[in-house]
Amino acid sequence: MRYILRIITAFIIFLSNNLVALSQDKPSSVDHVLQFPENLLGVLSKKTGAIQEKMTKQTARYIHQLQKQEDKLQKKLSRKDSAAAVALFNGSREKYDQLLADLKNDHTDAGPRGNIYSSQLDSLKTTFKYLGQAGVLSLSSGALKKEADARQALNNAQGSLNQTARIDQFLQERQQLLQTKMSQFGLDKAFISFKKQVYYYQELAEGYKQMLENPDAIGAKALDVVKQSPAFQRFFSNHSELAGLFVLPGATDPDVGKDAMVGVQTRKAIQNEIQGKYGKTANVQQMVTKNVRDAQTKIGRQGGALNLPGIPLSLPGRSGSYGQEVAMPEFKPNNQHNRSFMERLEFGINLQTIRTNGYWPATSDIGLSMGYHLSDNNTIGIRGSFNMGWGANWQHMALSAQGAGGGVFWNARIKGSFWFTAGAELDYKRGNDHIVISNYQAWQKRALAGITKKYKVGRRMQGNMQLLVDFLHASHVPATPFLLFRIGYSF
Repeated sequence: MRYILRIITAFIIFLSNNLVALSQDKPSSVDHVLQFPENLLGVLSKKTGAIQEKMTKQTARYIHQLQKQEDKLQKKLSRKDSAAAVALFNGSREKYDQLLADLKNDHTDAGPRGNIYSSQLDSLKTTFKYLGQAGVLSLSSGALKKEADARQALNNAQGSLNQTARIDQFLQERQQLLQTKMSQFGLDKAFISFKKQVYYYQELAEGYKQMLENPDAIGAKALDVVKQSPAFQRFFSNHSELAGLFVLPGATDPDVGKDAMVGVQTRKAIQNEIQGKYGKTANVQQMVTKNVRDAQTKIGRQGGALNLPGIPLSLPGRSGSYGQEVAMPEFKPNNQHNRSFMERLEFGINLQTIRTNGYWPATSDIGLSMGYHLSDNNTIGIRGSFNMGWGANWQHMALSAQGAGGGVFWNARIKGSFWFTAGAELDYKRGNDHIVISNYQAWQKRALAGITKKYKVGRRMQGNMQLLVDFLHASHVPATPFLLFRIGYSF
């Protein structure tokens, strides 16, 4: 890891000292040759490929689930009207099979005319184009394959982005059709599961797009030094996918109109339409320019900045999956639904201290826990602990191992940061040396219930305080405290 960081650091320093800002798109004779680090290309290719592969697997899983949901709906509708069921679901399995086939085989970049726009992918693809065309990219024979793999990984990611948009459009159309027909036969409740799957797929697709927009997630952070250079910004303003749609700041020979994106009018087309209606007078041009500036100002106030190199363009809020408004679901979404097993895990450490009671010394119970998020409001988990003895008092301090324990727990959110906690634990106390750990009677049983208060400590860490009641405390010999207080942290 340190080796990679050193290479990236050296690359940034070298680039900042040797990259000459170009006054034109073509390099001048004084441009320096940049020795591009091979490891950076490998990281970019590996991370982008991993995201694309993960999205493909999860999308295939959703397609299978939705296909099963349609089979169930077909059976239920057949009981009421078999002819309507045949007409509605005729050919649906073939459509899902085709989606799966396209998902496995079609990862091609559709080009500016067919691509779903991603500012990060556009920026990266334009970066490679710039480094190659400007003559500042010099690769060894061993790095040429990595450079080709990185380009291919970006194209595959763009292809998957296009696929998710097509699948999303198909599912929305399918959902609208099925919902209309199912409502006619009073099967609205049976249709809820299908709508849930569509909603969670849209959330998955939106998360995929956000990952591709994150330079850290795809290993492209080190390329920021290139994207911040004035020469690249001018090149981007002329030859990026976005430059095929808008005249960007700093453009001298933009590709406007050459590769317009699907469904969106180019600036040239809009300009021709305005001139056809209102003529080519200077007043009309001034009016249009003023209105565009006013619109940019209002859009900028809405937030949701679009990540473009040196271009302060903003978009209003989050519009949902690929620019389409996401309808509010008729159920309470579970934000853990699309997370993997490892992403749902929560690890913690906590501490509990018990005073001496004349028989046992003062002890501290140091516990480690691992929880699994069933949903945003429910967590189950296991806990292990080690009992450390401190002695009878300040004058008679002595460290000792007093035993160990383990148990299970369940946390359920009550409101806000307050949670209900319940659990069952077994504690082994060393006590008499003749009692062995395998003897079940040597273990103290605890039945716990109480309140947990959670609070923010950092970006990824939470603190917690627990006040628990031990309902079996009186059965212990000697009796242990009725109330237990624990503090801890989770991450």
